[in-house]
Amino acid sequence: MFEPIAFVLFGMALVWPIQKALEARLSKFAALSLTILLTLVIMLVFTMQLVWTQALHWIAVAMNIMLLFMKGGSGVSVLTSE
Repeated sequence: MFEPIAFVLFGMALVWPIQKALEARLSKFAALSLTILLTLVIMLVFTMQLVWTQALHWIAVAMNIMLLFMKGGSGVSVLTSE
């Protein structure tokens, strides 16, 4: 229950100083737009890192299964091995 609220408050604490610094140099609309864009880009980078990490894990699992089959193992031994 409290985790999403804490996450939002932490995000606001990180973004607010950036927006205030940009407002000193740009209009409020431009500063807000750049802040939102920067936040979305950072969230996209973290999301892509999670996706690629999971994808690489599944590729490694698939390669291990392929190597087991190439050694002559059956489907049952793959499920019960390790």
